[in-house]
Amino acid sequence: MNTPSTIEHHTAEVVGHLVDVNDLVEAISSLSACIAADPGISRASQNAAASIVALCQRIDIALVKLCELEETRQ
Repeated sequence: MNTPSTIEHHTAEVVGHLVDVNDLVEAISSLSACIAADPGISRASQNAAASIVALCQRIDIALVKLCELEETRQ
């Protein structure tokens, strides 16, 4: 049976994992932004890196929403 303290622990654990994933997404986004801004790479590579940045932004928004849902679920 899930007691309030068990649910709080579970929520904290889930939010902690979401924060870890968010940190990884931010690192990928930062690296991709640097690649996209590099004038020495091909246009296709710049476009691919810019697409990764845009995808990371969408993932970041979804992660924030998941954190909010998990916290309100408690």
